[in-house]
Amino acid sequence: MNSQNFSYVLFEAAGITAALLILYSLGAIRTLATKQFLGILAGQYLLWIAWDFLAVELGVFYFPPEGNLPFRFLGLPMEEHLFFPFHSLLSWAVVVLAHSAKPPSR
Repeated sequence: MNSQNFSYVLFEAAGITAALLILYSLGAIRTLATKQFLGILAGQYLLWIAWDFLAVELGVFYFPPEGNLPFRFLGLPMEEHLFFPFHSLLSWAVVVLAHSAKPPSR
């Protein structure tokens, strides 16, 4: 694993940790097991994986072996499969955080 790959994995791990800490600190960690979150997660994952398949098929972009982790699943680098759920988790944490904020008093 080269340093670029390692830094990408480290970035994802830091983001996941931050999202989980936000949810835990708000007492909302259990929302990750709700049908609402799991439905959003599955829907976004399927949408973006289909987008990746289409973009690769049309030659819009590709994943060079030297720029990705050596593990592939369904022809896509493993980090692509992790990237989309990571962003769903991070987005969910931000929405929960924003929803829990109290409006300023006047």
